[in-house]
Order: sequence, then structure tokens, then C-alpha cells
Amino acid sequence: MMQIKENVQSLHSALRRRKFLFKEDKEEVIAMNMSVFQFLLSFLAAPPSKSKATKWMNKLINKGREFE
Repeated sequence: MMQIKENVQSLHSALRRRKFLFKEDKEEVIAMNMSVFQFLLSFLAAPPSKSKATKWMNKLINKGREFE
């Protein structure tokens, strides 16, 4: 998480150094950054879901252990 924060800070400082960006462009970039990081946070916060194939394989493995 700390690395993401450092990357965001470096991105913002790089954008500030670019002289041709106007205020509207900066606001657009900030809005884009916010949407990207909201997506990343929601992705990281969501519990990992197992695919159907993984669930199916786990069921087969567990049934095989029952017969042993």
C-alpha cells in the first residue's frame, strides 16, 4: 500500500512539472486518478472468489479423501 502511495505522489509531482497542463486538465487528471484508485481499492478489498473450476476440483479432491 505504501508503494502505491509513493507512486501516486510521484505521478502527481510529474504532472505538476508539465507546464502545458491547464487547470481543467489537472482536474481531469485528478478525477481519472481517483477513479483508478477507487477501482484498485475495491479490487483489493473484495474477498478473492474461487472460480467454478477450482470449486469443482476441491469437491472432487474432498470426495476422494472420503473414500480413502
